[in-house]
Order: sequence, then structure tokens, then C-alpha cells
Amino acid sequence: DSLSGFADGRIADIGHYGSGLISVFQDGFYLEALDHFSRVGNDRLKYLNNSIGNAYMQLDSLDLAEVYFRKEIQYAGNLEGAYGNLAYLLYSKGDEEALRELIKEDPNGKYIPEDIKRAVHFIDFRPLAYLSVLAKSLAKGVNTWGVLAAFLIMMAWVVYLRKLDIFEVEKWSNVILAVVLGMIFTFLVYPLSDFNNMILGFYLNGGIFNDFMYCVLGIGAVEELVKIIPFLIMLRFTSAINEPFDYIKYASLSALGFAFMENMIYFRENSLDIIHGRALTAVVAHMFDSSVIAYGIMLNNYKRRRNPFLNFLFFFFLASLAHGFYDFWLINHQASQFSFITIIFLLICMVIWNSLKNNALNQSGFFDPGKTIDHGKIEDFLLYSLAGVLLFEFIAMAYNYGPATAGDSLLSSLYSGTYLMVFISSSFGKVDLHRGEWVSFRDWF
Repeated sequence: DSLSGFADGRIADIGHYGSGLISVFQDGFYLEALDHFSRVGNDRLKYLNNSIGNAYMQLDSLDLAEVYFRKEIQYAGNLEGAYGNLAYLLYSKGDEEALRELIKEDPNGKYIPEDIKRAVHFIDFRPLAYLSVLAKSLAKGVNTWGVLAAFLIMMAWVVYLRKLDIFEVEKWSNVILAVVLGMIFTFLVYPLSDFNNMILGFYLNGGIFNDFMYCVLGIGAVEELVKIIPFLIMLRFTSAINEPFDYIKYASLSALGFAFMENMIYFRENSLDIIHGRALTAVVAHMFDSSVIAYGIMLNNYKRRRNPFLNFLFFFFLASLAHGFYDFWLINHQASQFSFITIIFLLICMVIWNSLKNNALNQSGFFDPGKTIDHGKIEDFLLYSLAGVLLFEFIAMAYNYGPATAGDSLLSSLYSGTYLMVFISSSFGKVDLHRGEWVSFRDWF
């Protein structure tokens, strides 16, 4: 307000523009913001036309918004903001031809968002260009700390799975193959999701029913399909899966490969404080969901004989439903106030997964009563390795943001994660081996 009253027009323009920004960011009053912006004398002021366009876009005046975004570009102002906003506007209007022209205006790809370019290449069926943009966008977020954290988490769970595999220990070559296949097939998520969004018009829109169905079908079914393909390849083309526990193990290994790639994307330099959270929640959930499908196939092979295709579809649906239910309470804005449901559901899934792996171990054709699992060592390994992930997060935060910030983050992490570390180590360390016995979920609860 003080600057707006200056006689010097340049300073007054900054005052009026700043008042408009405050109206937008603090209160969301777009009409009031437009009133402030209209008082700016210099219509070439950098950022001004982009901000006016954004206000009109929020008010659904898309034609006016487009005019002002193009003005910002014409005056060579905030090019990144104007190109990005204009690209999203044209995409929302379905004006593919204008989008293609806009992309030509930005030959070096400096300003057009990668997801918009990817969408255009997908619609035009240009797979090489699509893959090139996808690779560049994924590489942008990768950093050394994130890669190391993702690898540390993955190896903690890989070693845990090997410690359970006492009757017929798998070769490391097969373990690595399953994990690498899980990493490679992760990239299928993007074209499948783009098909959902751009061809079927199926995407999140904030509605309770729509978002729940999208979480189950658009996220859960897509990711579970991608994660189970490496397992099916191992089952069909190798001799590695030759006992019931191998079904759980290789499905989990594929899920760990997938989670490794996903974590690298999530662990950007400004998101290092979520490392321990992903290790304790999302990675475990991925293993559980994939194990549900594999357990269903194992049941059909070792306990009952039903139509294998229908059996697969049933357990695939269960896994997709579990995945979607987990995500829904975190993604939907209205449901997020009940996000604690996700944690409760995860704890239930952990107990069920423990039952799945125990039943699989009991049915091994290589079962040897002389071989046992030291519960205490398994529990200690899990507790120490998960605490090690938390320590790594502290070191990464301290290196990047200083010890004070890292200390605050550590206290918050201990508050939110200690009970999960204790629950996981005590629950997953429990194994009750009895040859041929099928233990119900109820007994484990």
C-alpha cells in the first residue's frame, strides 16, 4: 500500500502488482487481484501479464487468460511461467494444434513442461520422442543422496527376504534378475497412466467416488500389473520359483525393484525428510500388494485347483483394491483428513503378509525340521537396518541443510516412525514353522 502511493510510477507499479499477488496467494481473491493489476501503468512489467492470465484462468475465463499469457511471451517477460501456464491451458481446452505450435516456439525445451510435451507425443504416437522426454523429466529429480537412500532401503528388505529363505536358498543371480526386471518394467506405468488420462479421460478430479475408483483402477491396477509382470516372467521362463515361499519372495523382489525406481523420483533434494517414511510404509505396502497376487497363484498350485485365469484376476483385483484403498486416504483432499486410516490399514496388511510368508514357508518341499530361523536375529536386523535408514536420512539432511534442520527433522521422524520400526521388526521377525500347516490370518492377529 505504501509503495502504491509513490509519485514515481515505477515504484507505484511494483506496489500495485504486489498487492495483487497478496490477494491471490493469501486469500485467493482473483477479482480483487485483477483490480490491483489493472492499476499498473506499465503493461510490459515482467510477471504482470502472466499473473493476470493466471487470475483469469482461475476464474474460467480461458480466452482472456490465453491473451495475457501470450502477451507475457511477446514482451519476453516471465517466459517459463507464461509458456507453462499457456501449455496447461491449451491442453485443458484440448487444442492440440495450438499446443504443437507452442512446442515449436520452444525448440530447446526450456519452458514447456515435460508432462505436456509427453502428452502431445503420446497422442501423436511418437514413441521415441515420448521416451526421450520421459527420460529427461525423470533424470531431473535424481540426486546422489536419493539414489543411495533408495538403494539402502531396497537392500535392507532384500537381505531380510534372504534371511527367511532357509530351506532352499536362492542364487544371487536370480535375486538380482528379479529386482532389475522390477526396475525396468516400472517405466510401463507412464504410458499406461497416460492412456488412462488422455485416451480414456480418466483422472483424479477431487470427487470421492471418482478418486477412489481412480486410486483402485488408475493407480492400483496399473502398478500391480507392472510389478507382477517380472514375477510371471521368472515363473514362466526360469526354474527359480520351485517352492511356495519363492512366490512371496520373487513377487516382493519385483516390488522392491519398482519401489527403488519410485523412491529415486520421490527423494528429490527438497524431499530427503521422507526417506524413513517411504522405507517404513510405501515399500512395505508394495511388497504386500504384489505378494497377494503371488500368494493366490501359489494357493492354486499347492492347495486347490481352480481356473488359473479367474484365480489370477480375483487376487489381482484384491491387490489393486488394497493398493487403491491405501492411496485414497492420502490423495483425495476430502478424505485426507482421515489419513490415519492408511496407517491402520497398513498395520493390518503387515500382519496378513506375515501370515502369507509363514504359510508359504510351511509348505516347502524342502522343509527340514533341523533348520530354524532365529527370531531374535531377524528382529535385530530389521530394527538396526531401519534405524540405519533413519540415520542416513539425518546425515543427508545435515549435509544439505545443516545440523539444526536435520535435528528437528530427526525428532519429528522419531516421533512418527519409532512405533512403526518396533512393530515391523517384532511382527516380521516372528516365524512359526510347522511342516504342512496353514495358519489363518486370525491366529496371527
